[in-house]
Amino acid sequence: MNEPQVHRTSRRRSREEADRLVMEYEQSGLTRRAFCHRHGLSTATLDNYRITNGKVHDVSVLNEIALEAGAFYVMDRGYIYFERIYSFTLESAFFVMRSKLMFCRISVIRAQSILP
Repeated sequence: MNEPQVHRTSRRRSREEADRLVMEYEQSGLTRRAFCHRHGLSTATLDNYRITNGKVHDVSVLNEIALEAGAFYVMDRGYIYFERIYSFTLESAFFVMRSKLMFCRISVIRAQSILP
């Protein structure tokens, strides 16, 4: 059960190496933290490799990732699927999103806890 200590080395990876690491991570079933420890990466580095261009919808990425407790997820303002966002709360993860103007016109009539 004791994994050997992995020493991080600073070096620039090619786009092909970064893509290979991302593919390995996505197929590994490991948490970000465990995968990065095994491969001598920081989680920030892996996250930078996984940043997509603006043409990929947030929901596409959310369908692929396993939420991690304590992690922050940033989404665009067009994403308002509240059931899915509630899953962040259940996993003790956090989300940040820009609100649409529509949210400015909403008034809270009654607040009620949804936690058991």
